[in-house]
Amino acid sequence: MINTFTHKINFLHARNFEGGTVPGTFKGKSPEKSTNNSIFARLREIMEQQPSETAIVPMNAAYGFTLTRQQWSSPLGLYFRHSTDGTLSSERTEVKLMFDEVFFHIDFACHDNPFTHQNHMKEHNAPLYNQEVFEVFISEGEQDPVNYLEIEINPNNALWIGRIKNPSLGTGGGNSTEMISYNDSGIMHQVSLLDNTWSGRISIPWKLIGEQQPEIYRLNFYRIVSVKSHQDQNWKCNKQDCHFLCWSPTMSGKDPAFHRPKKFGRMQLKK
Repeated sequence: MINTFTHKINFLHARNFEGGTVPGTFKGKSPEKSTNNSIFARLREIMEQQPSETAIVPMNAAYGFTLTRQQWSSPLGLYFRHSTDGTLSSERTEVKLMFDEVFFHIDFACHDNPFTHQNHMKEHNAPLYNQEVFEVFISEGEQDPVNYLEIEINPNNALWIGRIKNPSLGTGGGNSTEMISYNDSGIMHQVSLLDNTWSGRISIPWKLIGEQQPEIYRLNFYRIVSVKSHQDQNWKCNKQDCHFLCWSPTMSGKDPAFHRPKKFGRMQLKK
C-alpha cells in the first residue's frame, strides 16, 4: 500500500474456517455461518487445484478482460510495470483469475524475489505494506471508484484488509481507510515459498467487495519487491531499496504511488 492514510489497525490472530484446514496453508473463516459442508469441500478443491490448460480464457493488452464462471484465465502478462513511469520490471509476476458464485479467486506468483525470508510481519492487519506484499484493489461498476476494497498478502500468509475512500482519485488529500476485521472478512488464502519465488491464492467473497455484484468491476494488482538485503527486522520499503510494481501502471511520476483509481483495469464477468 502506497500513499498516506490514517489507519485504525486491529491486530487479530488467525482462526481456521469451519470444517477444518488444509494443513499449514488454508486460513480463513466462512463468510456465512449457514454455509454447508459442500461449499467448503468445493473451496478446498479450488484452493488445491492448478489452473487447467484446457480452461484458459485469453486476456487482452488494454487492461481489460472477460472472465467466464469457473474457468481460470491465462496470466495477465509476465511482467508488471513500475508505478512511476510504466517501464517493464525485471521481476516476473504471474496472476491468474477465476470466479464462482461465492468467491473471486486470484492465483499469483512473485518470481525473482531473493529476500523473501526477510519479511517479518506475521499478524493480520499489521502494516504489511512496509515490506514485501502482493496487493489487489477492486470495486464494483464502470466508474473510476472513490471507494474500493484493498487486500494485501505477504510471504508469511498474513493479510491486510481495508476499505479505502479516495475522494480526489489520488490527486489530492482527504484519503481514509476503514479496517476490516480478518475474522469477519471470509477470505480464504494460502502461500508457498520456493527458492526465489513466493506464490499463493486468495479467494475473496463477492459480498466483501460489494452488495450489487454487477457484471463489471474495476481493479488493479500490485507488488512490492525488495532489491536489497536488510539487517533490521523492522525495515521499511522505500524507492531506493524496493520496486513498486503494478499490473496497470499508475504513472505517478517521481514517487511511487498505487492509489490511482483512474488507472484501474476493467473486468467483465460472463456468468
